[in-house]
Amino acid sequence: MNFFLIFSSVLVNCIGYEITYTDYDSIKELIHKPDEVGLYNEITNNPDFSCSFSFEVNEGDEDTKEIKIIKLNNVDPETGENMFPAIFCEINYIKRLILNDLTLSRLPNQFEKFKELSFLNLNNNEFKEFPQVLFSLSKLKTLHLDFNKFVKIPSEIIQMNSLEILSIGYCSHLISINSNLFKLKNLNELDLSRNPLLFKNNNFIAYSIYSDDKASTKNENNDPTKFVSYKSLKKLHISSNGLSTFPRIFYNFINLEELVVSRNLFKNIPRKLIFFINLKILDISFNHIKKLTIKQNMLSNLLKLYLNHNKITKLLIPDNTLKSLETLVLSCNRFSKLDKNIFRLKQLKSLSVFGIVFTEITKFPRERDDPISLKLTLKDISVLPNIFSYNCINELTVKCKDQIDKEINIFEHVPINSKIKYLDLSKCFLTSIPHSISKLINLETFEAEFNQIITLENVFIGMTLKFLNLSFNQIISIDRSIFDIYTLERLDLSFNNIELIPSNINNTRNRNLQIDLHENPLRSGIDVDLQ
Repeated sequence: MNFFLIFSSVLVNCIGYEITYTDYDSIKELIHKPDEVGLYNEITNNPDFSCSFSFEVNEGDEDTKEIKIIKLNNVDPETGENMFPAIFCEINYIKRLILNDLTLSRLPNQFEKFKELSFLNLNNNEFKEFPQVLFSLSKLKTLHLDFNKFVKIPSEIIQMNSLEILSIGYCSHLISINSNLFKLKNLNELDLSRNPLLFKNNNFIAYSIYSDDKASTKNENNDPTKFVSYKSLKKLHISSNGLSTFPRIFYNFINLEELVVSRNLFKNIPRKLIFFINLKILDISFNHIKKLTIKQNMLSNLLKLYLNHNKITKLLIPDNTLKSLETLVLSCNRFSKLDKNIFRLKQLKSLSVFGIVFTEITKFPRERDDPISLKLTLKDISVLPNIFSYNCINELTVKCKDQIDKEINIFEHVPINSKIKYLDLSKCFLTSIPHSISKLINLETFEAEFNQIITLENVFIGMTLKFLNLSFNQIISIDRSIFDIYTLERLDLSFNNIELIPSNINNTRNRNLQIDLHENPLRSGIDVDLQ
């Protein structure tokens, strides 16, 4: 018996096994009737046989068992195909079976013994035909068939009544799906991503009929919009299929809650989605959208919208649109103005604009109880002031591309009840900290690393500052009252040009202050003249 891995925890026991032509005793422990004649012929007749696998049992439910085959050498000498060992079919109550990356091209008839199987992963194998034996697995709920060589999904799939999740993406040979797939009443999630031949035209639905004594699957007039599963399907992924229009086959799937159409050729959000009133997540990233116009009352229940890596130069979001939106990802687009189209989104909690250099920010006074965090890259610091009028931010991080010589009142538009608690102005070419920073009465953390500040003045009077980070500047002079800010807990002055520190450093009233002065050219002694 060869064990290559042993893992145990409170909830799960996972044991690794390795069986070979000469040593297969370990698998006998897992079989209900291990002494049946001929049970191990598949192993004993193949001198090259080897198989490494893990066997996992959930301690909270003895019937929840999982097998994952990690390595397999069971080549049929006649066909040259790697074969799934039928001996595994003798193990009872297997609910999860992971067989990816094994170069399998077919499954044995004994596979039908996995009566309790609910999860099956056959990703990255060599299947050219949909394994017929899967139709007998009445409890199968999740099936992964990505990266195989299927040409079609057959009509018999209607027999898989319990199927809830089907992933059959990255199948470069797939050209046809039988309409019966869309009649599965429990199908909740479908992934058809990266099937380039399938979506090449609108005629990929086949209408060959399969029926048995239990049900008829006939679709009158072969109408592709009259299917049952459009009521149950909640998640649809059709990324990387060269789509420029939304496929007609999906028009009636209006109960969708998640739609992923990333890495296609869309130039706008498909108009048909106006009818998808239950849609909560839309990923249309990596497309060709230039001017984005979202129609009035469109996508009113959407919570997350991914528009990153498009070519957007103009964004138009009318009132009463995207009323529920909480997450908006606009990173790596081509617009440079941050305006009221975004600020008017009342429920927004997360805004991502990474990779966009803003040259203008619209002044838009607004206040809300649940502020957001925001990271901006600006052309220069002169673009910044208007952002403070939008009093819906509690964490603001800013980076600047260019330096300007004129003096800017950065905090000109800070309201009297500013909600900002964290502000990072690192790499913004600051030569000093403006006195008007004191308007940020709730500021707790201020970071301004990698700037050009020479003198550290105490411009933080009346604030509740806890952490001040001014490392990697050019500071040579420090206002001694800095050390008496009673709320200050940490002061980072590392990597500056400080030689002498104020004389009151040892008598500061703030005895809890931690000061970091490493990598400064400190001299022994203190500066008694420093005020």
